[in-house]
Amino acid sequence: MSSDLLTRMMTAAVFLTVMITGIFYSINSLFLLFLLINILAIWEYLTLIDRYPVNNHPLPLEEKMIMTTVSGIIYAVLGGACLGLISIQNVAWVLPILSALFIKELFSGAPNPFIRLSLNLTGILYITLPLALVNGIANYEYSFEPVRILGILLLISVNDTGAYFAGRRFGKTKLFERVSPKKTWEGSAGGAVAVFIVMFLVDQILGGFTTTEWFGIAIIAIIFGGIGDLIESLLKRSLGVKDSGNILPGHGGILDRFDAFIFAIPFIFSFLYLW
Repeated sequence: MSSDLLTRMMTAAVFLTVMITGIFYSINSLFLLFLLINILAIWEYLTLIDRYPVNNHPLPLEEKMIMTTVSGIIYAVLGGACLGLISIQNVAWVLPILSALFIKELFSGAPNPFIRLSLNLTGILYITLPLALVNGIANYEYSFEPVRILGILLLISVNDTGAYFAGRRFGKTKLFERVSPKKTWEGSAGGAVAVFIVMFLVDQILGGFTTTEWFGIAIIAIIFGGIGDLIESLLKRSLGVKDSGNILPGHGGILDRFDAFIFAIPFIFSFLYLW
């Protein structure tokens, strides 16, 4: 066994242990797990966008610390309200916090303050808001069932894995060559088939949602999970990097692992609550 493969397997084992323990141990552990993922993902995102020359800032470390703190507070307020851990009235704090980011730019000394502001707000919208909504899905209809999050993670992961292997075996027609040259329509079709097979098993074994709800979630996982993967590829391609980070040896960064999940979550949340 090569050292690279061993590293990947060890990282995967630790990653899965932390994820499963965090999701199932308690309502607080699920909240804290995704708070940690949010902090790591936002820090990684801020490190990436620092590569843009127009995003130059005289105090990059302090900027990242401020933005990570702001992101953590917004996650805590929204996620805590979703789980009933804090009063719903506290959500009102989110708007003043976001407005404070505009005021901060008066004193930041950034050469292009509104470019930095726009990139920072994009990070909150792209990462923090979806991860906060994970708590609302786990506590759907005021009934906390962590199996829902495990099921969604499984569907997203299976879509990615199925698309990879089907693409290697049957892939010919490029899906979005400008952003991700290796992805194919045949691979996407293979991922979709895998998702529906696993959806049936998730519905029968895990439960948490009705069969109709799981079917809708599966469709969202296929479509918007795939788009989420392309969007992160677009970010990395615009910066000329292969991985979003290296916090997971052999697997890249947090955004590399959660890109599809993060992008699909708002659509799943809206589907469930509007359904």
